[in-house]
Amino acid sequence: MIKRFIGLLKTNKTALVYAALAVILLIGLYYRVMFAYNIEYTNAYMGTQYTHDEYNYLNMIERLLAGRGYGYWADQDAFVTPGYPLFMAAIMAIFGTGANGILAVKLVQAVLSAATVVPVFFICVKLLKNRGAALFAAALVSFYPPLILWSRYLLTETLYIFFLMLYFLVQLHAMEKKGRACNIAAGALFALSVLVRPMIVVLLPLPYIYLFILNKNREERRLLIKCFVFFVSAFVLVMLPWWIRNLVVLNQFIPLGTQSNPFYAGIVRDHNTLPASDNQFADGVRLLFSELWHRPFETIKWFTIGKLDTIFSTPSYALPAGVSYLSSIARPMHMYFVALGSVGILGGLLVKKMRMISIYMLFYIVLSLLFIPTRRFGLQYMPLLAIFSSFVLVNLYAGCSKPNDGAGQDVRLQ
Repeated sequence: MIKRFIGLLKTNKTALVYAALAVILLIGLYYRVMFAYNIEYTNAYMGTQYTHDEYNYLNMIERLLAGRGYGYWADQDAFVTPGYPLFMAAIMAIFGTGANGILAVKLVQAVLSAATVVPVFFICVKLLKNRGAALFAAALVSFYPPLILWSRYLLTETLYIFFLMLYFLVQLHAMEKKGRACNIAAGALFALSVLVRPMIVVLLPLPYIYLFILNKNREERRLLIKCFVFFVSAFVLVMLPWWIRNLVVLNQFIPLGTQSNPFYAGIVRDHNTLPASDNQFADGVRLLFSELWHRPFETIKWFTIGKLDTIFSTPSYALPAGVSYLSSIARPMHMYFVALGSVGILGGLLVKKMRMISIYMLFYIVLSLLFIPTRRFGLQYMPLLAIFSSFVLVNLYAGCSKPNDGAGQDVRLQ
């Protein structure tokens, strides 16, 4: 049986590619499971092994499963969107809220984080028409140490990145096929991503606006409007339970969450100097205009070079004392992601097949510049940067290969 399997791989290139993808996934899963079991912290927050947000999420899930209500700070509030808390609650309802339940959440996240290589691979195949480059991008995502490390935290990153990559894959398919089912699926996956981390919601119409501007044909535009209606309908349907809950329990319409302090606190470099605020969004807008008026160059520099440097210059990879798993490759891989990925984003603007995702990525990065910058923010971009870096490699290979060999012909710079 093993000989037959090896023979199949030798004669079937597609089977060989998928076998390689499975190996990449399994190696990534091995490291993530190892981190889930072996990486622990001490005195991180309130004398516990958890970060501030982890600590509050655990208290939140205990209240929720005890029937006291959904709330981050109290028994009932809408401070955070329910995607990640409900994900944790579903697992802990089975395994308990103690050590077994916490480990179960980490292990499920290990699987989801490793499985993220699958949509990354197929996004690359769809965009680049090059399965070798797609395998390379998948390997980068699988072996990038910060993505491995953060899968063991009880935080939103792993679930969000998994949903986001699924959304991008389905959205690309929906833009190409313009069918009802794929646009409905794209809208549902976008809503799930928003329910985990809501920042991206402002990019909801971007793919459809792009295609609407690109297509001058009246029938094509009508079809796009219909596709957008399907997308928004699915988005609303998934979001509706959250909206209804907030109306019924809190007596107000809260579309996302009430958390807004990252915007207010992100306007100045040292947010600890800011006074407390009862309306952080309104005060943030006033503070931003004040800073632009009194310190325009410093403010613009902070919102561009300063925040980009904070988010992307250093990998988010801090291990406990005495532990050094994969530390030697964390920074080189990170610099590769940022350097080649950035070139790929800009180069993608010149290629029709890549232009939409390049525009999306640029808007997406700009969104992060509105808030408190942290190295943790950079994690969500890494799978996309891996795809863009593979795009650069495909073009480099195409430029070095013979003109008629067809390598990378669909995505060459024009």
